[in-house]
Amino acid sequence: MTEAPISNPQHADSSLAHQIGLVSLPNGENPRYIGPSSGHFFTQLVCTASALTKTTNPTRFNRGNAALQRDSALTEKLLRNIQTPLPSSKELTRELTRKYFRTVHQHLPFLHEPTHMRLIEDMFASDAPDPVVAFQVYMVLAISSIMLSRRDRVVLPSEGWAAMAMSCFEKSPLESSTRGLQCLLLLHVWGMHSPATKLNVWYLNYQCIAMVVDLGLQRDVTTALSISPFDQEMRTRIFWVVYSLDRSLCTMMGRPIGLRDEACDLRLPADIDDTGLAQASVRPRAAEEPPSHMTYAIHLFKLARLNSEMKYILHSISRETPAYAYPAVRCMKTWQRDMLNRLDQWAADIPQTIGPKDYVTKLCDIRYHVLKTLLLRPSPGIPQPSSEDLVACYTSAITAIRLYHELYIENSLVFSWASYHSIMMSSVTAFFCIWTCPSVAQDAPIDELVSDLRAASNILSATGEHWPGAKRSRDILDELSHRTISWMMDRKSRSTSGRSNPSTGPAHGDPLNPDSRNY
Repeated sequence: MTEAPISNPQHADSSLAHQIGLVSLPNGENPRYIGPSSGHFFTQLVCTASALTKTTNPTRFNRGNAALQRDSALTEKLLRNIQTPLPSSKELTRELTRKYFRTVHQHLPFLHEPTHMRLIEDMFASDAPDPVVAFQVYMVLAISSIMLSRRDRVVLPSEGWAAMAMSCFEKSPLESSTRGLQCLLLLHVWGMHSPATKLNVWYLNYQCIAMVVDLGLQRDVTTALSISPFDQEMRTRIFWVVYSLDRSLCTMMGRPIGLRDEACDLRLPADIDDTGLAQASVRPRAAEEPPSHMTYAIHLFKLARLNSEMKYILHSISRETPAYAYPAVRCMKTWQRDMLNRLDQWAADIPQTIGPKDYVTKLCDIRYHVLKTLLLRPSPGIPQPSSEDLVACYTSAITAIRLYHELYIENSLVFSWASYHSIMMSSVTAFFCIWTCPSVAQDAPIDELVSDLRAASNILSATGEHWPGAKRSRDILDELSHRTISWMMDRKSRSTSGRSNPSTGPAHGDPLNPDSRNY
């Protein structure tokens, strides 16, 4: 008599897909809502079912947490009061600022590089600069330096520049201006990259949406309204950045999206780089010209629209479509196949350059595979994925880990809350596919899986230098890896010896069986 990895996989998938709840945060604040697309309860099922809480020493996972929180609180208080002036020269300031425009700006182009470089000139030329100018210059330095310090393992005053920016923020007139919205977006980016900040990116997200609507950025405007081509393009870019951040954040947290698609014109920006946009005559990039940063940004904006559709259809709480809404999806599997084809076409259309793939190209590849796992794993819309779907889901989860590892070994990985969430969810998704789909468990090469899981563990270890919670995630991942690999080896051994039919699951040593005695 054999046991399946989960006693009733279909029931587990269905229950898991509809899980929502209130999660208490470590700092003791009120519980917060977390929904199904976040993967929180997906992870919870895997960890609970594998009996981690019963077989591992809790002191190992929680050792030093209280002291760590006290030290972090003290550090934060000190950093808030340490303000750092500009670098000693304009050239050094520009050089550090370019780090931001070679990373964040590639997919979130809400600033304009030539304009920002002129702001640096203004900062060095004035003893009393405009508070908005000062905030933007200091916050870009803070974001650039926090990424650079992690990459090169050097101490840079990122928190000091952030403190200086915040002192200017309090004096800045932000209401009803694109400059004010740019400042909010810089705070959003800082909040995603700095674990020490107290900024609530969820609240910032809705502040940005409110300002988008107030400024009318969600609607298409023309030069007939006395708006210059430059301002028109910047308005469109900023809208799409807010739109993309909202879809990404709401997916990670499992919450409803903010500004609905049907309320927006959704005109994409023109494929014009920052230098071209500053010219008197604006000319879009020709097809034979190499891709610019806007080429990639526009392509990622298109992916955000697919993400939005998936949130609407896969993770809606109510399956009853009101009469005033768009026609309901009658066949979820047909819709899923169509969405999968559109995702694959999007991946095939990722702009390419001659030579090795650069950071933004790999970022596009990662986003594709992460969104593909969201489409194929259990969800309220499709609670019981097919074996074929789980095989494809596993492949994308492992590929995402490998792409992150490539960035890591190239010293190009940008550590952020989003990358931390993505790496952990890709790992947990791979475990789930192995345990619930016999063909995945049978065909996955164990040596490659060991290497991939070790890569994910190494990235989480590095992330743990900045986000303390990542160290606990790494410990859980390592424990799950040990159980899974041991179970797969036992399974293959029994299959080879003929004592078990590999299609029916293991007889013992089950990683999802709390009574397993194989460990």
